Amino acid sequence: MKKLIIIDTFPNTKEHIDCLNECVDRLTGKGYDLMVVSHYPVPSDIQKKINYCIFDKENIPIPYNLTPYSWMSNSSFYLQVNAQGHSIAICKSMYNGISTAKNLGYDFFFFMEADNLLHEEDITLLDDIQSKMYESDKKMIFFKNKELSYDFYETLIFGGSPEYFMDNIKLPITLEEYIEWLSDSGSFVSESLEISFHKKFLKKEDFLVIDESSENFFKKSVINKYSGSDNLCVVVTNNLNNQCILFLKNFGTKTVNFKVNDVDNITEPGCWSYRFVENNAEISVLMYQNDEVVGRRYFSVTEENKSKFKENGFIEFK
Repeated sequence: MKKLIIIDTFPNTKEHIDCLNECVDRLTGKGYDLMVVSHYPVPSDIQKKINYCIFDKENIPIPYNLTPYSWMSNSSFYLQVNAQGHSIAICKSMYNGISTAKNLGYDFFFFMEADNLLHEEDITLLDDIQSKMYESDKKMIFFKNKELSYDFYETLIFGGSPEYFMDNIKLPITLEEYIEWLSDSGSFVSESLEISFHKKFLKKEDFLVIDESSENFFKKSVINKYSGSDNLCVVVTNNLNNQCILFLKNFGTKTVNFKVNDVDNITEPGCWSYRFVENNAEISVLMYQNDEVVGRRYFSVTEENKSKFKENGFIEFK
């Protein structure tokens, strides 16, 4: 049986390059061929370790007005920040990888994000659930956290038959297709890719559904290391003056150091802060948990960029 693991990545920082490298090393020699799909160039030394590498230059962003948003309200202000829209880019990576797997004659694939660092003992679970899928005459494997009240399938890691996948779902790979994909009776409905997967895959009887999150299933592994970050770091506009505001919040359970232009900002879980920033300011933020970088952001507060910040989010002071 020909088996393939497709690793989705966007290695634009040292942390993400190192994470991809570690992900590949952990999966090498485990009975699967490896493919990396990306909308950002993959370092040549990593390409030499894998069987296939697909670089797709077209990284289509979703306009802010078509993405879900998070909000925060208190006695002083109302904050609204649109989520970053990467669903089309992810769908295109799925399409690129899984269609290629089908054309190359692979019988089975796992698709996973590069910030899933599987422990050696957990890697054997991949074989276990794959065997269970065939034994129960299923075509796909999805993780679904049964503790959550809404229906969804994880896109963080899933697997199945490449032929079945390509024959049973038409992934949106353009903005126009994405809008049509999420439209209901002619009206656009903004929702997560995971919820859309659950809606679009109609033959539920063909799926082996793991009734827990992949994070709980792969207990010894690091799952969703970067894309699951619980930190908010954003520049937004406000309703009082023409200045932009840098807003920081720690939504997680661990202390985060938002190091802003080399100045420490220790932020406990649940805490937030904001500051007005001058025009033409250059802001570099490194986010640390303990001594490890878990994220980085850079903002150039120019007149040209202010309109983008306004689309991204705003604070309305009361």
